[in-house]
Amino acid sequence: MGILDKIYLSSYESKNNATLIFFSFICLLIIAVFVIFALSIKYKEVIIEKGYIYPSITKELSIIYDSYIEVNNIVIGEKYKKGDKILIFNKDTAKNNLIKYENELNYKQNIKNITSNYISIIENKKIDFEIADLLLKIKLLKNEVRDDSLEIPFDCILISSNYEKIDKGYIERGTILCKIISIVDPILKIEIKDKYINRIKAGQLTKIYLKNEQNNLDRTINRLEILELDKKITNYAIIKLDTKYIQFIGMEAKVNIISNNMSLSDLFIRSFK
Repeated sequence: MGILDKIYLSSYESKNNATLIFFSFICLLIIAVFVIFALSIKYKEVIIEKGYIYPSITKELSIIYDSYIEVNNIVIGEKYKKGDKILIFNKDTAKNNLIKYENELNYKQNIKNITSNYISIIENKKIDFEIADLLLKIKLLKNEVRDDSLEIPFDCILISSNYEKIDKGYIERGTILCKIISIVDPILKIEIKDKYINRIKAGQLTKIYLKNEQNNLDRTINRLEILELDKKITNYAIIKLDTKYIQFIGMEAKVNIISNNMSLSDLFIRSFK
């Protein structure tokens, strides 16, 4: 083989190597672009949890009684509207005593104004003590007369009361307790596991699966709540439901929480946490 042939062969091999290197570079570049694109694509993470349906408000009503009950509308399981009076007391005795003590107070104050300069210091102090005692009695009676009924503060269902243990008619002084729950806009309360605390926020989409319900519910998380009990902190996601779901109170529901968009790299990193 001559020198020219060797030079030509060497030149040909160099061109082939350069071409191979060029195509290898192009391939690597394409792979790199594909990987970067794949890593940048946002994916939806679905967090599967369970929750329970609660009334939006639970409240215990209380009233001190020491008089006849004229009207008793307490029925466990009954629905009531805001402003309904479930107990009405006869306050005639308290009202009469209030008038009596107010008249006595006016009399004592008039006596003090007229005679304070003519009676001894001891007698003045005695009148002052009697006036102070009357003022206290009047204050207590005004509160008693004002609390002449137990009124419902919002649309509700009465779920329990201690009144059923009390005989009708005149009863000794004590406290009547009635526990009520709102019948408007129940809530779904979901306990959030510690590993999901930073992934769940208000406004995220959810899909709710209720037992015996053919249609799934699409709702957003309305707010997050933190409950601390016995030094243990529990995080909850709260979802408002329509009033028609009041019948499901106490029922468990499966909830798919759609987490924020994440890249493939985020999912890869989280898989090792």
